[in-house]
Amino acid sequence: MVRAVIIGLLYSAAVFADPDARIPINYAQKDYMEWSEYDTPMQRDYRLLKEGMAVQFNKFKAYLNTVLYVRTPGYKRYKFDAYLHNDDTIVPVQYIDWTRVPPTLSNRSLDFYATGGMNLFCLEPQKDIPLYTFDGRFYKDTDGLLRSMANHLPIMGVDGYIYLETNTPFVDAKGQIFDNDERVGQLKIVSLESPDGMWTLDGTVFYAREPHRLVFTDSPDYTILQGYYEEGNEPPGNKSTTLIVPFTEGMAKSAKTYMDTYDLMFKAVSD
Repeated sequence: MVRAVIIGLLYSAAVFADPDARIPINYAQKDYMEWSEYDTPMQRDYRLLKEGMAVQFNKFKAYLNTVLYVRTPGYKRYKFDAYLHNDDTIVPVQYIDWTRVPPTLSNRSLDFYATGGMNLFCLEPQKDIPLYTFDGRFYKDTDGLLRSMANHLPIMGVDGYIYLETNTPFVDAKGQIFDNDERVGQLKIVSLESPDGMWTLDGTVFYAREPHRLVFTDSPDYTILQGYYEEGNEPPGNKSTTLIVPFTEGMAKSAKTYMDTYDLMFKAVSD
């Protein structure tokens, strides 16, 4: 019951997000996660315990997302792992299932599907970091700006932002947009030969954590389907929920060990 309430709260927060909110991205172009960055030096054993707990938390979060984002368009399931680097730092590794899902018919003029392999729509960059998504469900805001329905970020066109006068534009196979019989822009599609170096924030928004590893396709091969969108690749009934409990237990044990070390330190001081 408690888990259902928590999931419900998280889901409501995702659905009724603030339209003016922006997605925070920190350390996006660093090889290591932010928990390896400290303002002051930390004793190695304590630091490794802290980093290990952070890994367990991210594992738990990834598996919770598989439940939270069931039936979420454009979602790609992912998981976390980690390894010990130079016997000094725990480095996280993120695995993403890039399997594409066949288009789903919606008959909505502002729903789009980009066929092919690693072909993604471009969102407005945050902190000069480009963002990408497979979720092609867009809407026109009160100023006519084309935005993502999922996170409200503006959709980028080849020539910048895209503005519409109506909700029923015509879009051709290459993403050129015609509104009231006038060309107003073209959807910007990024095509990758390999997803190496790409990470995800929540399974729906992606960014280049290691830009030097990205290989872009010189001649993109895609077709834009209007009135269709891509479902997530985490189907209902998947057994991901059975994996949550072991990671919760692991995180709890790490926290207990972390706190026990403080008890030993306090006892040593008091003695």
